[in-house]
Amino acid sequence: MRLHFTSFAALVVLTIILTPLSAQIHFEGLVYQGSGEPQLDLASSVATSPDGRHVYTSSYEDNAITIFDRNVLTGNLTFSNSFREGEGGTRGLSSIYAVIVSPDGNHVYTANSGSNTIVAFSRDVATGNLTYVQTLTDNVDGVDGLQGILFLASSPDGNNIYATGPDENALAGFSRDVNTGMLEMVEVHRAGVGYLTDFSYPLSLTVSPDGKNVYAVAYDDAAVNTFTRDTETGALTYSGRMVNGTNGVSGLNGTYSVFVSPDNKNVYVAGTDDSAVAVFGRDLNTGVLSYIETQSDGTNGVDGLFG
Repeated sequence: MRLHFTSFAALVVLTIILTPLSAQIHFEGLVYQGSGEPQLDLASSVATSPDGRHVYTSSYEDNAITIFDRNVLTGNLTFSNSFREGEGGTRGLSSIYAVIVSPDGNHVYTANSGSNTIVAFSRDVATGNLTYVQTLTDNVDGVDGLQGILFLASSPDGNNIYATGPDENALAGFSRDVNTGMLEMVEVHRAGVGYLTDFSYPLSLTVSPDGKNVYAVAYDDAAVNTFTRDTETGALTYSGRMVNGTNGVSGLNGTYSVFVSPDNKNVYVAGTDDSAVAVFGRDLNTGVLSYIETQSDGTNGVDGLFG
């Protein structure tokens, strides 16, 4: 594992006020781990339900998901309960790194690097409570590509879940039953197979809001890879990459995170080793990227991006 956590176990609650002239952040409080409290030791990921009523936080150390009720007016959180390994027949919740909620709000999925698994839950939309549904384990029943799994992403239509397995340089695709929440293995893409060359230690991935593309960063290769997504089947086809130091591209050393703008026009990549954010334009038809600029810590007044 190349990723590191600090040992401060708390969830920070902020209120963010956006106006045309300012973006103000107001501190609301902390939710600490403690006896009878949320399980937040090495809290690793946070996801909000689409209806805004619940927040789910994963704990890497406690092998648990903590559920908070969210006040839709103030944003404040109230602890509801925690869901841990073994409860309700759950298996595979080892070293949870990421948690996501399906776009329809009916299911929750976790990426568990300690057990190389994806665990699926159904979600009670009224209470936010979870019920165990399924565990998919790498190299079991045809499942592949999940060694060292860290990140998950859902397609906007909710029909597919994608995951990166950095320990085997892979991206795995699954179809999702929108009624039951169960996943079925569809495909796996690996570094060195076909044209996929710069895909060593893939971390974050995201699906464009229009559902046409998947973008995944490769930490060791300082690259962001583009996949074309079949919007009917969810199948992926590799379609290109942007690599640090090639054709003027910079800021991708230690690529960790990737994000597509809501209007689908731009892709942003965080390069931790360069303390930078690389900006790309996105072709709305093909999803192909074109390099625009890099914003680097300590350059032209940019600050706060170190690491």
